[in-house]
Amino acid sequence: MAWYKWLGLFLALLALQAQADITGRPHVIDGDTLEIVGERVRLHVIERA
Repeated sequence: MAWYKWLGLFLALLALQAQADITGRPHVIDGDTLEIVGERVRLHVIERA
């Protein structure tokens, strides 16, 4: 059962990484991708028409 603790810690650290702030001027790459200071950000909820 000790692996549950490690799994919980891993998931908590992963969630912190997913919530990192990115600041800067966005550049539109395509319909659902932005680039901010060299980091590409994909918008998964955007529906293409």
